[in-house]
Amino acid sequence: VDGIRDAANHIEGMAATCPGTKMVLGGYSQGAAVAGFVTANAVPGGVDPADVPKPMPASVADHVAAVALLGTPDTRFMDMIGQPPVTVGPLYAGKTIQLCAPGDPICSDGDDGSAHTSYTRIGLTDEAAAFVASKV
Repeated sequence: VDGIRDAANHIEGMAATCPGTKMVLGGYSQGAAVAGFVTANAVPGGVDPADVPKPMPASVADHVAAVALLGTPDTRFMDMIGQPPVTVGPLYAGKTIQLCAPGDPICSDGDDGSAHTSYTRIGLTDEAAAFVASKV
């Protein structure tokens, strides 16, 4: 929760102090979960709104050019650790790429633990970078 709060504060601060700047948000694994939660348009169900940061104002989305998420923990994994699913909000969905390495047990039903560290080797970081470049 502290990471989500910190990221949202930083993003909102950048949007306010550098209004002509477009930002790129991204993350890998736990960082992808933080970036996903920070783009949500609502507090996840089953979570006490008093315990988590409120969603960022809709106007902040205009300052975000792209969102790249690698190895985002899927609903099954989040359930296993007792956390709500990561859901990118509608204001960010069209400018978001979510990539999951084949067999990665964090973001898929896979069972290959080494897949979770394969993103650079198999070219998914390059794919994410190309997506981001197409949006800026």
